[in-house]
Amino acid sequence: MLHRDPMSLWIESHPGFMRIVRLCLIACTVGVLLGSSGKTQRRKSGPPECKAHHVRLRTDSVEIQYGLTFHPKEYITARDQRFPNSNVIVSGGCIFASDFPKKARVHYCAQCRQVEKEWTNRWVRDNPRPYESGTRPDEPPRWTEPPPLAPDGVKARQKLNHR
Repeated sequence: MLHRDPMSLWIESHPGFMRIVRLCLIACTVGVLLGSSGKTQRRKSGPPECKAHHVRLRTDSVEIQYGLTFHPKEYITARDQRFPNSNVIVSGGCIFASDFPKKARVHYCAQCRQVEKEWTNRWVRDNPRPYESGTRPDEPPRWTEPPPLAPDGVKARQKLNHR
């Protein structure tokens, strides 16, 4: 007897499911065909404009930053409202390989970069140890120094995992 995977068995036992899938595929195909009427939306000629400062954006080559990054919610709010086109770095995602690109071309606003620099300096001055406490007010403070090394590395990792 040939072994069948559970998903195939489930699909065969629910014939209405395949009808719904076919209808969705037909609807998507019709939508794509009707949506592409040959008209293209024209953009204004010239470089894009900063939405915050209403100046033309310049072009620059910046570093691509790989890995998981953390930004405080105050920074995210300020970035979206006050310096949306700073583009000092580009996030490359969590996965990195040596042959991945190191630089990217971006459009940026010089005024956004200045505002971001001022905002960051003021925030660092007012929050000298921002990562000492948790991200939520009800979280207990986290340690800022690494824990002391235990003679047995396994026990040290187990202690860290149980915190």
